[in-house]
Amino acid sequence: MTAAIAFIFLFSGLIWLAPLIGDPSGVLYWRGGAYSDLLISHWPNAAFVRRSLIEWGQVPLWNPMILSGAPFAADPLSGLFYPPNWLAFVLNPGVAFNLLAWLHIAWGGFGMWKLARSLGITSGPAIVTGLAFAGMPKLIGHLGLGHVSLVFAVYWTPWVLLAFEAAVREMNGRRLASAALAGGALGLVFLIDPRWYLPSALLSGAFAVWRFAHSQRAVTEDGGKNATTAGLEVSTPGLQARGRELQFEGREDSGAERLPALERSQSEGNLTWERGMKWKRAASSLIVAGFMSLSISAVLAIPMGEFLSLSTRANLSLTDSTALGLPPAYLPNVLAPEYAGWPEWQVYAGAGVLFLALIALSSRAPGKWFWVGVVTVSFVLALGDLTPVYGLVSGLVPGFGQLRVPPRILFLSSFALAMLAGMGLDEVINGGIDLKKIRIIGGALACITLALGLGYWIRNQAALRTAAYVVSAALVGLSVIWTGISARRRSRWSIAGWCLLIVLDLGLVNLATVEVRPGPDLAGLSAGAEAGNQRAFSPSFSLPQPNAAAAGMELADGINPLQLASYSAYMSRATGFSQREYSVTLPPFPEGDPQVEWGFNPDLTLMGKLSISQVVSAYPITETGLEFERRENGRYYYRNPQARPRAWAEAGEPVEVLEWTPNRILLRAAGPGRLVLSEVAYPGWEVEIDGDRAALDEYEGLLRAVQLGSGEHEVEFNFRSKSLMAGALVTLLGLILLASISIRR
Repeated sequence: MTAAIAFIFLFSGLIWLAPLIGDPSGVLYWRGGAYSDLLISHWPNAAFVRRSLIEWGQVPLWNPMILSGAPFAADPLSGLFYPPNWLAFVLNPGVAFNLLAWLHIAWGGFGMWKLARSLGITSGPAIVTGLAFAGMPKLIGHLGLGHVSLVFAVYWTPWVLLAFEAAVREMNGRRLASAALAGGALGLVFLIDPRWYLPSALLSGAFAVWRFAHSQRAVTEDGGKNATTAGLEVSTPGLQARGRELQFEGREDSGAERLPALERSQSEGNLTWERGMKWKRAASSLIVAGFMSLSISAVLAIPMGEFLSLSTRANLSLTDSTALGLPPAYLPNVLAPEYAGWPEWQVYAGAGVLFLALIALSSRAPGKWFWVGVVTVSFVLALGDLTPVYGLVSGLVPGFGQLRVPPRILFLSSFALAMLAGMGLDEVINGGIDLKKIRIIGGALACITLALGLGYWIRNQAALRTAAYVVSAALVGLSVIWTGISARRRSRWSIAGWCLLIVLDLGLVNLATVEVRPGPDLAGLSAGAEAGNQRAFSPSFSLPQPNAAAAGMELADGINPLQLASYSAYMSRATGFSQREYSVTLPPFPEGDPQVEWGFNPDLTLMGKLSISQVVSAYPITETGLEFERRENGRYYYRNPQARPRAWAEAGEPVEVLEWTPNRILLRAAGPGRLVLSEVAYPGWEVEIDGDRAALDEYEGLLRAVQLGSGEHEVEFNFRSKSLMAGALVTLLGLILLASISIRR
């Protein structure tokens, strides 16, 4: 049965990614977008790692390809520490990331099914829960934005909660081992994408406390006599648990799918579950889980923390972090989707999903209020600084203020709505709610939806938005009809109908949201633009990062959420952009469009010290001292006459490059005087002169430099990050501990 369920989610993943079936190496785009983070970050990073392994035989710890260099192992978008990403290092990145997306969609749906089953939802409704989560329009839309690592992390959420559920259920001596495994799963989320760590950690902590509190309450209410059924809120095939009653329905699989806690109680003959865990034991389990999650994440967390403290994001203001908060006008979109709308503000989870969630809310489904709370808190936080809650949470939870785009927390609301939908369908199938109440809920939901659609038509004559509300109302109507059929027949066909309805609803939204486009034309840069050992700069993003990476071109501009503050300040002086607001792009684009002029005013001397020999622009640049070379493919090419080589001696003697790789640079230079590298200074870079350690200086507050004595010397620069070494050691110890725990279990 489990294999069949897994196949269902693998097949459904193909439906959610249907546009890619005809072009598996293509790139999924949001229909309204001109850019994708897949091409901006993940694709060139994968290409860079592959090049480093092949050409230099080293795992790159430093990335010289954008922003004149930055720590690669400390970059959360490097993908180094999540093994599935390594597929992109050996395959075509387009094929690799599309394959990974498909597998993660199936993995997330299957995990949601298992989580729903562990919480007592029967198998059929649990499948609907998994489909609603796996095909979440917000998740598929974010794939179109290129946020692949974030989406991969979100799809791990049900597995993290499943691990915490197992930890709560372990009432014997293995509870700390189970808690450690749960923490390991949470730590993995950080390695996939740190942006999802805090939301998943907060959800996991609340989930664990809720599950433990419920077990305590159930034992108290039952007096410890029938706690095996009183506290578990189960409704497995053949078993129904309603409060303290256990009703046997006589289905043929009734004995095959009892909960592990019930099996342990019967096989081990103890009363551990009946007594419940003491709160101090629960607290110790959470502490162990937290400690293990920090241990597993340390290999990225410690160097990233160092990078973050030196970046422009270190002092991110509440205004900057909430700049893209959800506008209240988008709240009605819970009822009907905005087809092809911006995925960051997508709130639609499905008309059928919402209808089933309302059924759960109107029933006596156990545990519903926890998930209602998750939905409520998620929407409040998504509004950003429109309420005081976001600022309060940012002040109380370390690191929360570093997160941007508050509506991303709505992944949790759709997650919770999917769980509520499964609970609602479970109530319908098991007769836990009156059909008359179902009709009232459906009728009210359909009427409200139609009324809002009519309002859109009257106010804006917006045909597409009105049509979206009409379609949603029709889907609610179909849901009401099929609910009646499901309540009467309770067959596999009723579940199949619900699956079809969910796929139809979410599939339509997803197809309207994303499309497939060809991969980047990596031959798009002319040979003249390949600056060799010198850098190029574009004030208009005219040198796309994947193209530059393929050409081996190193850029002084770039796009990355983490940018060294010292570099940003230097480039502000060198090119004339304003540093008033946080920006993921360098240079910032005040109008949001790179093709719009923003006042580029170059200081050729400062740019020259960064070895910027070429400037490539989408528009002509005049009266700057730059020398025009040509216009080609809509780009204007200029030469900087003051560009310096990548290494120079102040005494004027030539510098010979013996080796130049991401992690190691070997030069031959003569003194006396200062040797300057057109390379960004950063903690972890060390220098040796003729094999002896020397002091590394900073030149212009940014570049690496070292004093040379008289005569000729071999000068070696190596990147040996102490923060990375410390993090790797902590993670290694955590992995050894986890491995020993797994073997003992």
